[in-house]
Amino acid sequence: MRGCLLLVCLFAVTTVTRSWADEAETIEELPPTLLPEELNVSRLSCDESCSGNPSSCGVSIVSPIPRWGLTLAEMFPLRGEDASLENACTQPNVRRNWSLLGLFGYETFRGVADNGWQTNGVYGGFNFGTRLGSFSDWTGIGLQGGVTTGLYDWKGNAYRLDETRKMQQTFVTYGLFKRPTERAPFTVAFAQDWMATENATAWGLSLAVSQIRYRVGYATSASNEFGVLGAFRAVQDTTSGVGRGGAMPTANETVTTRPINHMSAYWHHKWSAGGGNTIISIGRVEDGRVNGDGSLGDFLATATANVPLSNTVGFVGNVMYMNPTASPGVDASHEDTWSFLIGVEFFPGRDARSKTIAGERWMPLLPVANNGAFLLDASAI
Repeated sequence: MRGCLLLVCLFAVTTVTRSWADEAETIEELPPTLLPEELNVSRLSCDESCSGNPSSCGVSIVSPIPRWGLTLAEMFPLRGEDASLENACTQPNVRRNWSLLGLFGYETFRGVADNGWQTNGVYGGFNFGTRLGSFSDWTGIGLQGGVTTGLYDWKGNAYRLDETRKMQQTFVTYGLFKRPTERAPFTVAFAQDWMATENATAWGLSLAVSQIRYRVGYATSASNEFGVLGAFRAVQDTTSGVGRGGAMPTANETVTTRPINHMSAYWHHKWSAGGGNTIISIGRVEDGRVNGDGSLGDFLATATANVPLSNTVGFVGNVMYMNPTASPGVDASHEDTWSFLIGVEFFPGRDARSKTIAGERWMPLLPVANNGAFLLDASAI
């Protein structure tokens, strides 16, 4: 038995050694143009000479030893760009006069108005962008509008009067946008967001509040854009709510809820032609609380990624964190604000991919609002 095993092992080693040798000969015979230093695999086309021997066609492993490690410039390519974007014009794709995407995902968040409690749930909706006839031809400005609806706290809660009732939330976003072009590399977008909720915040309130969101930037290349983004409140809400325990009221109390003003500097990067986009921002929020007691946060940081998986499906992720100004303790724990969103986007127009940072010409520039972009403050906390 041991002898048989020894023969099998010897046969396997011989076969592998021959395979490596054959590959080495193939590598030596390949022209230099098929051996890029940054690639580990080159796909060779099947020509007529190998039509009688299909086994010799396909993928040849060239396996140069890659450089190990990362530089800071590779991790944050503020000035560099992928080879696929070198000398590319900052020009949006134009496939049709409109674009549409569907959304579905999971979101978890906690804000000042939640008094330290976390909310989890799922959302779905759409976002639509379109050309505005000759006005768009003259200005490059398009119209966008979208809606998402979410259902949260499926298993109930421990801090509202009704422990079994789910939270419902709807966002509506509509506005105007302009994407950068080679002649006018400016990005401009203004939109109004509405948030309508049932059984929201620490008091189980029904709310209808609104903010104006904006983004203004300049594309320095086909892969990088820098600018400012933020939001300022438009409509606040005052209603009665009943909470439970802790610092929350135990009887009907008038609660004022309002959007939080914030502004951040951002960096938008396109990682490759047809590849993903990321937006990283850091900034400040307004100092004053709605109840006039204390301040809100030292800084606000966000990160968003949109990665096409095919021409029709893409991945989206978003995180936000606002650092409380209060020292570590009870007050800071109530003001600790963050959100995490992960989802899938569907593109029926098969326009998930774009060539440069300018994107698809009439694809909505601003996403439909979510709890990472629409921050709330509330009195009585």
